[in-house]
Amino acid sequence: MIDKKDYLDELRKIIIMEKRIFKEIMPLMNSLENINAKEERKMINLQIKSLKNSLKETNNNLSKTLMKISLAKPLHTKLKTPLHIEKNLKVSKEELESFIYPIFEKPLKKIKFSELEKKSLKRMKKKKTKVVKKKTRKPSKYVQISNKIFFNISKSLSEKQMFLTLKEI
Repeated sequence: MIDKKDYLDELRKIIIMEKRIFKEIMPLMNSLENINAKEERKMINLQIKSLKNSLKETNNNLSKTLMKISLAKPLHTKLKTPLHIEKNLKVSKEELESFIYPIFEKPLKKIKFSELEKKSLKRMKKKKTKVVKKKTRKPSKYVQISNKIFFNISKSLSEKQMFLTLKEI
């Protein structure tokens, strides 16, 4: 089995290889813009293609090595000490009640609060009692007046079938 350090070394080598390929591609791309000769352009394009292919291969290798590396710790499936559970346990009611009922259900009078805590409790109680009601807004006076004025006109226009397309919607 390959050690984690070996995977990291392999990952480091692949990244260095990708950097070198990029460093080779960039000057070729820059020189491609300045060259007018067809044969030289063709040679540079072939070189760039081969570098791109090698970059794809290294990138595939990179993804494979990343899949091999696991950063999470494996779960321990075996317990160091085995658990012994007794099936027929007899528990008294007092023990059961003390286990079931949480501490906060006990009377709060026994717990002493500071002044700051008392104020914050009062504030929290007030927030719970407030119920937010949304008010329905009435239309403005301008809208009411315009509805009264133009209602008869719009009704007569709709009866004359001038706005059939709007009625269908």
